[in-house]
Amino acid sequence: MGGETAEEELAEVVDYFDRGGVLQLGDTAAAVTALEGLLGVSGLDAALRKLGVGADAAPGERVAACELVLEALAAERRISRSLSGSFRRRRAPKRPTPPSAGGPPLQA
Repeated sequence: MGGETAEEELAEVVDYFDRGGVLQLGDTAAAVTALEGLLGVSGLDAALRKLGVGADAAPGERVAACELVLEALAAERRISRSLSGSFRRRRAPKRPTPPSAGGPPLQA
């Protein structure tokens, strides 16, 4: 339902994490409590509205939609997700290991 129009808001969500934002989701939190934490992520509520999940949706539905958006961003490696369920800035790609001193010379 118009997911391509939410790209600007998703970029804002990614920027939230790139600036050092961290979100820890607990399995036992009530939907209303979880939603309060999720909506602290810049751009997430606006992205939900663009995707057709408005403020009139039940808290549990909004939480599920938020988690789906975050999981999709993690799957695209735009943010990272830990095994404990926290979302944060994506990890920088590993740099290639420089060749050893005894290895072949680098070509320019």
